[in-house]
Amino acid sequence: MANWESNIQSYKKYMFYASSYYRKHEDVRMFAELLLTLGAISVFGLFAIRPTLTTLAGLYTSLNSKKQALALMQEKINNLQTAQTLIEQESESLVLLEQAIPVRPEPDIFVRQIEGLAQKNSLSINNLTLDTVSLIPTINQEIMQSETLKLDLSLTGNYDQLQSFVQDLENIRRPFAISHSQLSFSDTNGNSSLLLSLTGQPPYLRK
Repeated sequence: MANWESNIQSYKKYMFYASSYYRKHEDVRMFAELLLTLGAISVFGLFAIRPTLTTLAGLYTSLNSKKQALALMQEKINNLQTAQTLIEQESESLVLLEQAIPVRPEPDIFVRQIEGLAQKNSLSINNLTLDTVSLIPTINQEIMQSETLKLDLSLTGNYDQLQSFVQDLENIRRPFAISHSQLSFSDTNGNSSLLLSLTGQPPYLRK
């Protein structure tokens, strides 16, 4: 019992001493009040700005996701632009390819080309025949198949004219694979000339 009362008395003396010291030293009092004020501000400020910090974190995550989506979209746009540029660059080549190997036989166009080359080289066409070919596409056939027209041609003229014609024939846009050729002399009404006979196949595609 005496020990407990002694502790109480010691505590009262300590508190009295601390209170007297606190009142006498204004700088200590101001420092303590400042610490308490800063502590209170920190605690209440943390609870006050916590929702704002959470919102900012969400906005930052959303912004990063949108940046990634925008970068992916820009990459796709760039790829489309590159593809369009390639198509435009190769469009002329595609047109030339379609003219060289058409998707239909187009015998009339090829015959006009042959007649134009003969006229250019001052040659007379003695014979120009084509095998019968169907101009109607095959129904229900999606796969392109390579086909050829068979053409028989004979012309008369001198050697230089015939040689020039053959060179022009080799250089026309639509290829002409010569499978047979024969050169012989021709004498018509006392006029000697050369007779060139050709057999070949211009290609085309058919569905």
